[in-house]
Amino acid sequence: MAENGILVLTNQRLIWVQQQGNEYHLHLSLWLENLQGISHAGGGIMVGKHVAISEQGGIFKFYVGIGDKEFPLFRQLVTFQKSQRAAGLQSQREKEVVKVLAGGTPVVVENETLKDVPVQYCSNCGTKMAGTASFCSNCGTKLR
Repeated sequence: MAENGILVLTNQRLIWVQQQGNEYHLHLSLWLENLQGISHAGGGIMVGKHVAISEQGGIFKFYVGIGDKEFPLFRQLVTFQKSQRAAGLQSQREKEVVKVLAGGTPVVVENETLKDVPVQYCSNCGTKMAGTASFCSNCGTKLR
């Protein structure tokens, strides 16, 4: 249970900063892509209202003063940021730049993965080369 702190939503994480005296210190950081669920519960005699966030590492409860009226908007904001984070990560993977050596020369291949990099073999000596090499790095034969 997390008490005496502030729950902060960024475009990448949910962060819990804990109050220690007059200062706040990072106590917990949850990556949005790892969040699995968010709920609002409690309010009984023994337990106050809390926000519960489930993640691969477990369930974390935060007593942050979010009531029944505020919770739907809070959940919507977290869900939106999580979807934006997922889209950003996917876009980053799609733009991945792969660097391979083709006959000793670096070749930069953008927007492709290694499995998409062309592979060719020298017709003279059989040396395997990736990318767009013009000459064999082993024997100098001109490649097609």
